[in-house]
Amino acid sequence: MSPIRRVVATSPDPEGPESSAGTTQSRVVGRVLRIAMVVLLVGAIVLLSWAGHTKNRQISELKTQGQTHQGVVVSCLGELGGSGSNPAGYSCQGTYRVNGVRYQVTLPGTSFRAPGSRFVAVVAPSDPTVMSTPAVLAGEEASNAVYRLPAALLVVLLVGVAGDRLLRRRTMSPS
Repeated sequence: MSPIRRVVATSPDPEGPESSAGTTQSRVVGRVLRIAMVVLLVGAIVLLSWAGHTKNRQISELKTQGQTHQGVVVSCLGELGGSGSNPAGYSCQGTYRVNGVRYQVTLPGTSFRAPGSRFVAVVAPSDPTVMSTPAVLAGEEASNAVYRLPAALLVVLLVGVAGDRLLRRRTMSPS
C-alpha cells in the first residue's frame, strides 16, 4: 500500500448544509418582495379607483345639484414657464360664502382675473369646499376612463400572480 492518497476537491453539494442557508434566505427575500409588490399593486388599484370614483361623483353632483354663489377675486399671480422667462398663466385666489361661511379657494383655470372682480362659483351642496366655475365645469364629464389605469394594474397583478405560481410549480415539480 502506498502512503500517498489522492484527494479530489469537489464543489459543495447543492442539497447540503453549506448552501441550504443561502437558498432559504433567497427564498424568504423573494417571497417578501413578491408580497410587497402585491400589496403595493392592490393599494394603488384601490387608491386610484377611489380617487376616480370621487372625481366622477363630484363632477356629477356639481352638474346636477350645484348651487351658484358669487365670489370675489382676492389676488392673481403670474406663473412662469420652465425656463422662468415666459409666462405660463395665472393662479388666482378667491373667496365665496355659503350659508354664512367664507371659503377661500384657488380658482380653476389659468386666465387673469382682476383683484376685486366677481366670479360665479358652482358649489356642491354636500361639501361647499368642492367648487368650480361654470366655464371649467362645462368641459368636465364623469367618465369610466378614470378606471382604465386601475384596470390595467389589476391585469398586471393577475398576470404576475399567475406567472409566479406557474414558475414555482415548474421549479418544484420533479423533472
